[in-house]
Amino acid sequence: IQFSCQSPQPPEEKVLTEAEQILAKTLDFHDPENKWGSFASSVEMQSYIPSRAPQDKRVTIVVMDNAKSSFTSQTLRDGYAFTRKVKGENDCSSSWAKPELTSADSSSYAISCEAAKSSRDYYRYLLGLPMVLTDTATHLSDSVFTEIVAGKTCDVLTVDYLPQGSHPTWQFYVDQESGQLLQTRFFTYYPEEDTTRGEIIKLGDLVEFDGMKKFGNFEWQYLDSSFLASESFLFEPI
Repeated sequence: IQFSCQSPQPPEEKVLTEAEQILAKTLDFHDPENKWGSFASSVEMQSYIPSRAPQDKRVTIVVMDNAKSSFTSQTLRDGYAFTRKVKGENDCSSSWAKPELTSADSSSYAISCEAAKSSRDYYRYLLGLPMVLTDTATHLSDSVFTEIVAGKTCDVLTVDYLPQGSHPTWQFYVDQESGQLLQTRFFTYYPEEDTTRGEIIKLGDLVEFDGMKKFGNFEWQYLDSSFLASESFLFEPI
């Protein structure tokens, strides 16, 4: 029997690509204590979309508890409360507190379990930026370029989602100096029309919540920078 006198070698540290280093920098800025996994909050969201009635400011209350994998959203629609709930992956529901719910209502307001999960994924993504960029379905491109946003030099990360080609391409603009995520945009190219469609989201007014730097508001724009909508967020612990 032969024994080796060599000491065990420590595992080699992974060498991060430039894109991974930039992502790590913005994560350290927005979530330095790695709190996103235990994020629990009631978030009041006010949305203004001028294409609707000028006075129409939709209010949605989103309650998320990442540690418990629970999600609830409630929005007033046509004077009635529209609610979606998801617990884990299989326990989900949608309901609309309207006395007489027609089949047209069910179709128009997407009253289904899948719609509830889609709503959860949508709000989790927006409220979880940039931390959600570590999700397993995220494919971070090695390509990095620079662009000026609001007078600041940004490193731009490009992200696709698996399976590639089935989702829009996303780009994230990270301030080179601070690591703050300043804006994102997503787009899809339609070869049959030779056109690209998408939107820009300006991320503003940092809000401190449970050790994280969250965004207090979004401004949505078309790709030509014309105004589309605005949203504000008020975070409360639960």
